[in-house]
Amino acid sequence: GKDSITVLTLKVESAAPTVVKVGYEATIEPGQTYLFGCQQLTAAGEYKDTLHLAGKDSITVLTLKVESAAPTEVKVGYEATIEPGQTYLFGCRQLTAAGEYKDTLHLAGKDSITVLTLKVESATPTEVKVGYEATIEPGQTYLFGCRQLTVAGEYKDTLHLAGKDSITVLTLNVAAAPQPVDTAVAYEATIQEGETYLFGCDTYTAAGTYTHTLPRVGILGDSTITLTLNVLPAAIPAVPETDIFCDDGIGYTWVGHESLGFLTTSGTYYDTVRYAASGYDSAYYELNLTVLYPAYGADEVTGCDSVIFKGTKYTASTTVMDTLAGMAANGCDSIVTVTITVNAHAEGADALEGCESVSFKGITFTADTLVYDTIAGGAANGCDSIVAVSITVKHAALGADVLEGCDSVIFKGVKYTADALVYDTIVGGAANGCDSIVAVSIMVHAHAEGTKEIEGCDSVIFNSVKYTADALVYDTVAGVAAHGCDSIYAVTITIKHSSVSEETEEACDSYEWNGTPYTESGDYTFTTTNAAGCDSVVTLHLTINKSVAVTETPDPVCYSYYWSEVDTTIVNTGSYTHVFQTIHGCDSTVTLNVTINSPYVDTLEVRSYYGDRIIMINRHQINSIPGWTAALDSIDTGAGYVKWYKMSGATPDPETDEQVATGYYYTLPTGDPIPAGRYYATVEIPASDAAMCGALGTTEIYTVAGAVPAPALIPTLARPGEEINVINLDPEVETEIRIYSAEGMLIEKTAVSGEPYYIIHAAAETGFYLVELVSDSMKSTLRYIVK
Repeated sequence: GKDSITVLTLKVESAAPTVVKVGYEATIEPGQTYLFGCQQLTAAGEYKDTLHLAGKDSITVLTLKVESAAPTEVKVGYEATIEPGQTYLFGCRQLTAAGEYKDTLHLAGKDSITVLTLKVESATPTEVKVGYEATIEPGQTYLFGCRQLTVAGEYKDTLHLAGKDSITVLTLNVAAAPQPVDTAVAYEATIQEGETYLFGCDTYTAAGTYTHTLPRVGILGDSTITLTLNVLPAAIPAVPETDIFCDDGIGYTWVGHESLGFLTTSGTYYDTVRYAASGYDSAYYELNLTVLYPAYGADEVTGCDSVIFKGTKYTASTTVMDTLAGMAANGCDSIVTVTITVNAHAEGADALEGCESVSFKGITFTADTLVYDTIAGGAANGCDSIVAVSITVKHAALGADVLEGCDSVIFKGVKYTADALVYDTIVGGAANGCDSIVAVSIMVHAHAEGTKEIEGCDSVIFNSVKYTADALVYDTVAGVAAHGCDSIYAVTITIKHSSVSEETEEACDSYEWNGTPYTESGDYTFTTTNAAGCDSVVTLHLTINKSVAVTETPDPVCYSYYWSEVDTTIVNTGSYTHVFQTIHGCDSTVTLNVTINSPYVDTLEVRSYYGDRIIMINRHQINSIPGWTAALDSIDTGAGYVKWYKMSGATPDPETDEQVATGYYYTLPTGDPIPAGRYYATVEIPASDAAMCGALGTTEIYTVAGAVPAPALIPTLARPGEEINVINLDPEVETEIRIYSAEGMLIEKTAVSGEPYYIIHAAAETGFYLVELVSDSMKSTLRYIVK
């Protein structure tokens, strides 16, 4: 129920670290054990151990060899027989066919090889039982199915396959223990002065002979290890080297230290030279390497039919790499990826027609022909467009026509007063679109003459001409004379006159004149007859002044609205009407529809989560404030609109209470439960486009009773199947318990409510397990170990 907090203050000194490396070889026989630090080694290989002493790393590297004189292989062989359709379990394999099968275990420096000779008989029983014996020596392991056996006894394994049981029975014998055999291992190692050598769990800095005795693993007898330690003078550091290298994709070779391979990144590298006699370090070398990299870029080259780049002709699109030596900003090469695009020219066709001749590109063609025209850059891709042009030459047509007229004939803009023969060319009039040449015969005939009289009031319209005074005019009546010619009449026109008068009136909305009501301003006329028998026209100039009806709807406002036209302050939403007089004395009625909003004021709910680790405003409540266009989540809650206080008195008082947080929720940075006390929050959001008239509110008071004990497991180290008590559950809510293996596989899930504890059972297999607890107010992950 407590937190154990470890605080580390880590310093990094500026001196370059010095690594001391100690290397040696040792050889043991199969079955022996070699002591390396606190490790007991039985298999050949390279092993490392590091000590951090006096600001230096002392790295001990052991190359352990295992001689081959002693036996390295243990072979166990047996036979088994099954029937057709049966399955035999061998290790983790399911066998159905006769043959020889092997399985190998690598244990205690020896290979234990199991060889099975499997036979298949012809009978078909409903239950198959396979039995065999095997014998191993003490310390050896026998593989049976997926089990590793070391103890004598009878073991069974059953497979349910194809409606039959295949039962394998093993009788395992363990041979008598061999007599104790002691082994001795001796080796020599060398360190430099000031280094530390790790032997077993002990460290040595002085030359001498040291001994450790260990019991052999899996075999009777002791293994005695003797170390002869030599101390050489300290290594001499060489002068550091510095170099700058442009990466060519292969890497940098440190001359004289090629064993480090190709270096491809900037950094500090170390190498050593060893004493010729002992193979031990005699000098340290240091290289401070800066690796620069070439610059990379891209370019494009485009051409028609072919592109020549860097002296090479390309007839198809491709991508090539171009290296510009030393052109990068850091002095390295600049490598450019050049995209070469080769576009093809376009081909097309066209046709030209003409009469008698066709002119194309400055050349006149008088007969049909085919020519080719190249349009530079005319294709969609910017290349040339080659067009095959078909030229067709056509010829004019011949014909005849007759024209007749009275007094004269006008043809093609020329006036003829006597008979004549002329020739007319009709452009494009032929069927093939060429000119048509027509011979036209022109015949001219004479007109007839007569008289007429016409009277009218004020004016006479005769032949679409208006006459306002007496006149003598001539009228032509078309086509009534011989040969269809015109008759020309002398017409006498007599004009009598009408009388005209005016009136002016002004009224509101409507005015009645001569029995007709008028509602719009304008000039109106009334016509009677005068003594001359003509019209007497009276014109009324009428002005109608309208009464006005206006509706005003201003944007919603906060608190009140001042209606300046009537010098009135309105505090309630509604419709208001006032009648004014216009400058013409008519009514002007104004209707005002106004919406008055007030700040939102309410007591807000407080909700708690994760065992009083977070308390927060009910956002669903505040986000549903009427008239808002934005929710609390979308305004700047970090601007101090929402403030949390811890009460110090009997009633909330933001002036004296301690402010503990800002924002729509309050939690501790550590994630611990909030300390016991009474808390509340205030909401004060100013008026804005999003919040309209803003909001003023205070939450209800929320009481934190105190930190609830965290869930825990008792015990956390258990045997397989042992009971583990999950304590400190909240009995008021349902808690889901999920148990996972170390690999993350869910192996058990259950729900618990009404009790503050729950009993689970440790898993059957050893290892680490996670217990995840989830409820509405809590999520916690615990761990236990099966050992």
